[in-house]
Amino acid sequence: MSDKEWFFYIVRCKDNSLYSGITTNIEKRVKEHNKGTGARYTSIHRPVTLVYCEKHNNISEAMKREKQVKGWSKANKERLIQNSNLTMDIKVKEYIEKQKSQEKEICLKLREIIFETFPDIKEEMKWGVPTFSGGRFYISALKDHINLGFSINGLTKKEVALFEGKGKTMRHIKIHTLKDIDEKQIVKLLNIAGECPGNC
Repeated sequence: MSDKEWFFYIVRCKDNSLYSGITTNIEKRVKEHNKGTGARYTSIHRPVTLVYCEKHNNISEAMKREKQVKGWSKANKERLIQNSNLTMDIKVKEYIEKQKSQEKEICLKLREIIFETFPDIKEEMKWGVPTFSGGRFYISALKDHINLGFSINGLTKKEVALFEGKGKTMRHIKIHTLKDIDEKQIVKLLNIAGECPGNC
């Protein structure tokens, strides 16, 4: 593993187009883009403004993230920017930042899925963990996995059976690695648990 931190970033160009890349020095890279030496695309679409940045522990992780986001539509990239760390609740940000590398990336990915499913959802720290929609959903980092929690109030027995745990009001699913994240299934569960009027 490299001892350098790598960053995946997105800049907004003067024509409102988006350009993404990776670097070990965000401030220097943005200056290069604005001088016209960063990339051919940004050299003819400058000035640029940094609108999104996320930290990775090595170049491999950063490159994978860059490839993933470059395959998205502009609308999905805009949602990522809108719900980014730059606008994250400060206490939620502190909670996620203190997690180990893989757990942190899982938390960020789950948070991203929640905001993509419910763009206007409210986020806050509650019960010592990041919660959403007044506690209807939560993300909790444990020793070797992340729990994504869901309120089961108002759900049928068949729907409740989709989740783990024995709680009377909240249940969860466990995520051990990024590869465990089944985005389609998580979106399905979010919609099932988020159908109560006025909660999202």
